[in-house]
Amino acid sequence: VPKHVNREAPFTRINPLQQIPALIDDGYNVQDSQAILTYLALRYQPQWFGDDSFESGSIAQWLSFAANEIGDLREVVWVDLGGKSPAKAHG
Repeated sequence: VPKHVNREAPFTRINPLQQIPALIDDGYNVQDSQAILTYLALRYQPQWFGDDSFESGSIAQWLSFAANEIGDLREVVWVDLGGKSPAKAHG
């Protein structure tokens, strides 16, 4: 963050954890990318968050997945191969 503005008092009032992203909408403070995306969808375009609990659950699942580090691609492949390591699956 340029000049560490996220550690200055004005930003700390928005997000006491001093983390980016943060959003103020109509006086409401929202921190964390997943929370911001969920809030914006539900407030302004609810259909973006799914038509039922199954769709909403799938969307929340992908938001959570995207927010975490994927790590080594081989680990993702390992999960998709049903427990076989990449080396054994292709060898």
